[in-house]
Formats: sequence, C-alpha cells, structure tokens
Amino acid sequence: MSNSDADTIMAAPASITVTATPSSIIIDEASILFNKAKSVWSIISKNAATADIHTIHGNVLPANINSPLDLQSWSPSPVSRSSSLTIYSRLGARVLQFDYDLEFLYGGSLNGRGAYLDGITVVPSRTTIAWCYVFNANVEITSIRNVGTSDDPVAAAHVELKYQLKALSRVEGTTSFDIKGDGRVDVLHSK
Repeated sequence: MSNSDADTIMAAPASITVTATPSSIIIDEASILFNKAKSVWSIISKNAATADIHTIHGNVLPANINSPLDLQSWSPSPVSRSSSLTIYSRLGARVLQFDYDLEFLYGGSLNGRGAYLDGITVVPSRTTIAWCYVFNANVEITSIRNVGTSDDPVAAAHVELKYQLKALSRVEGTTSFDIKGDGRVDVLHSK
C-alpha cells in the first residue's frame, strides 16, 4: 500500500449534507402539544390569595393554533375538583386549613379531532392560618403530553400544587394531579 492509499483510507470524509424536501417531511401539528399560557404561578403569597388567581391559567393546545377559541366542542362548564390540605402542630393544634379547587376545561377539538385542555388552575376557596405562620402556594404545570394517538390526540398535563408553611420550622409539600383532555383527573400523591 502506498502512502497516498493510506492517506485516502484514513482521512475523514468531507462533511456530508443531508437535505429533505418539504414534501418528504410530514408532521401533524395537531398532535404536537404546547402550553400556550402559564407554566408556574403563585396562588397564595404570605397568607393571602394573589390578585390574579382568576386570570392566570395553563393549557394544553395543538401547536398550529393561536387561541383556545380556534377549537370547538369544549366542555359546557369547567371541571372542578375540591381538595383540602390540613396541617397540625406537634401538640395537635390545627395551624393550617387550606381548601382549594382544581379547575379546567376539557374536550376542545380541532376539526373534530383530539381532546385538549384549557383554563387549568387552582383556586383557593378557604384558607385559615394560625397566628405567626406564613403560608405560600404555587401551581406548576411540570409536563404535558399526548396520551391519545397522533390521529386523535388526548392532551394530558401533570399539575403540581407546591406549598410551604413557615414559622419556627418549615413544612413543604406537593400535591400532584394528572388531568386529561377527556375530563379524567387522578390525584397522584401528596408528600
């Protein structure tokens, strides 16, 4: 083998460019999901409900639309699931009673296909906090996904209510919900 043959065999190839024409790429944007609203927001700050709890929310919509108004067949009214969080001191006295509602609209479809989510939020209904404690709570949509098919997407969102109660010690926790575009809600865990 000559020197020039060895150089040819060992030399790295020139950069290779792969191109695809638009007709060879088919993406159904109705099955690509986005949260086009908020991902994280506060609902209780220093023992008081935030002023904008009724206007801030999340959603799970197809990528190719600009607004939930582009969809049809929404549920006639929001789904509301009531829950409660109660925390007691070491002496057995109740230091926090936090009642809230998980709310969302479901079933929005695009051209008769899919089941999407809008208006995902947590609304405090009653908060009772013992003197000298400070309570904060945030809502976070940690993930969104399609639990249906690419032909008939069903949006799903993992929603976490994260809370913190502070005084001389601190209690923190998370309650998780899995909501789906067909109206189902699963409470996953509380820690």
